[in-house]
Amino acid sequence: MNAVRVALLREVLDGTDWLRDTRRFAGTLRRSARARGGGLLLVGTAEYEPWHLAAHLDEEAARSGRPELHPTLVRHRVPPGAPAHLAAGLERLDGGAGRGGALLLVVPQAGPPPGEALLERVDGVRRGGTTVLALDGGAAGGEELRTLAHEVLPAPAATGLDLDTVQHLVSAAAGEDVPPGRRFRDRLSRLAARLTTPPPEPYPGKPSGPYPREPW
Repeated sequence: MNAVRVALLREVLDGTDWLRDTRRFAGTLRRSARARGGGLLLVGTAEYEPWHLAAHLDEEAARSGRPELHPTLVRHRVPPGAPAHLAAGLERLDGGAGRGGALLLVVPQAGPPPGEALLERVDGVRRGGTTVLALDGGAAGGEELRTLAHEVLPAPAATGLDLDTVQHLVSAAAGEDVPPGRRFRDRLSRLAARLTTPPPEPYPGKPSGPYPREPW
């Protein structure tokens, strides 16, 4: 994240509830992914795959020493010859992440909402004991998603933040532990510093090869 975006964060978030809401959402994600050995599944819509968030979470897992934040990116279409860590299709949702695991569904700020087939799979994941979270860009007709998810972070374009910036906030907050009582501006400064610090070497066991930043 460049200095311009960090400045945008300072200007837009100062005096709002955004950082508080983001940290609460990210805290739920962090606790759910690590509880009782669960995992973290990440999926988007048929028109949008959350490549950037997969990369951000992967980097944050290494940066913060929290391997549970490393996501399994679930893809609507897996091309032939995809490497193992990029070859999880929608059938991966049928087994869920297990009790104590987490599923994060990302809906873009433009385009159609999740299809019925995906929502049925999300419902099955929830019934299996997985915590379902949604990063909701405000697509029309997303009411059913907000009913299925245990927790939703609304991120409509009207907030003035693009989806990539919101995903930076979520991934960075997922790896941080802020002492109670720390002032808002101090927390924001720490978050901005984390976003501009290069990640350390990958943690042991990380799949080979980074997540692509764009689709195949």
